[in-house]
Amino acid sequence: MHHGDPREEGPDPKEKINYKATFRLVLGLIKPRKGAFALAFAYMVLSTLVSLANPIVAKYIIDTAIPARDGQALMLATGVFFANTLLFLVFNYLLMMQLVKTGQDIMVALKERMLGHMLGLDLEFYSANQVGRLTARVQSDTSTLYELFTNTAVTIFSDAFMFLAVFGIMAVYNLKLTLVLLPVFPVILAFTWLFVHVSSPLFVSVRKLAADVSAFLTEQLGGIGVIQAFSREENTSARLEVINEKKFRAELRGELYAVVFFLTVLFLYPASTAAVFGAGGAMVLGGTLTVGVLVMFILYLGQLFEPIFRFSEHISIIQRSFSAGHRISRILDVKPTLTEPAQPHYLTSVKNGVEFRNVW
Repeated sequence: MHHGDPREEGPDPKEKINYKATFRLVLGLIKPRKGAFALAFAYMVLSTLVSLANPIVAKYIIDTAIPARDGQALMLATGVFFANTLLFLVFNYLLMMQLVKTGQDIMVALKERMLGHMLGLDLEFYSANQVGRLTARVQSDTSTLYELFTNTAVTIFSDAFMFLAVFGIMAVYNLKLTLVLLPVFPVILAFTWLFVHVSSPLFVSVRKLAADVSAFLTEQLGGIGVIQAFSREENTSARLEVINEKKFRAELRGELYAVVFFLTVLFLYPASTAAVFGAGGAMVLGGTLTVGVLVMFILYLGQLFEPIFRFSEHISIIQRSFSAGHRISRILDVKPTLTEPAQPHYLTSVKNGVEFRNVW
């Protein structure tokens, strides 16, 4: 019996993602490529800083350049706004190219590691695991994990940096108006925790069912001659339909949870905008806030919720990626029963020949 045997008897609705093991796998892949990810992080910081400048430029135009009727200042501010937009696009292009290159490098290394590991396992491992499932682990699950490295991981760091920076700038300009938004965030955190808690076993089930489909197709196509010889085409199609139906229903439930989560976050954005307009408008009428600062807050509010929107979209990708990492980790944790000794003894000579007894 293998240590950590990953044999699968079908989807377990109670099985949850082992985040600790998946984090170890992900960090182990990132560590040798710290330089590449550091460069991507630098591009991310630069693009974020550039995007943060535009609302301040808009405030300057409304509160300073236009009231002073200063055409030169207006043209200069407009040029800065346009230049910031171009720089944002350039840094984002460099960021995406760096992530794609690094992600491909990681996937090649991971597939080679998995293949090398499985080649060292005993025949018992292959008797307990269908070829199609192993193919899904090496090909499908690594492709799912690729999404985490190419976009999602750095985007999360970028969004966290953006969120904190925007919130800090808003607090510096007007703390009272910023505090109006505070009740929104506990609601978002509560729905995020609920979504992760409910969807975690569901995404593990989806990955298992995807492996079942791959395993079934691999085996049936490999024996297509026998299936046709015994006229088992309809029976094979019916069995595949059952597996596909289970996978479809599991994926549909997962997407339904993601849509409900996204729509909840989406509703909070106009509610927050209305609160800022109401409280900020009252401050403008009272003379304690300028129109430029109010416009800046509205622009920053879009940037404040943009990371939350992206996270609500990425959270299903994160769950799928960590589910795939969970499955990959289980394969890599399997240890062969027979291993080479640390100090092997080699046969250097034979005395009086070799005798075979009871050999058939």
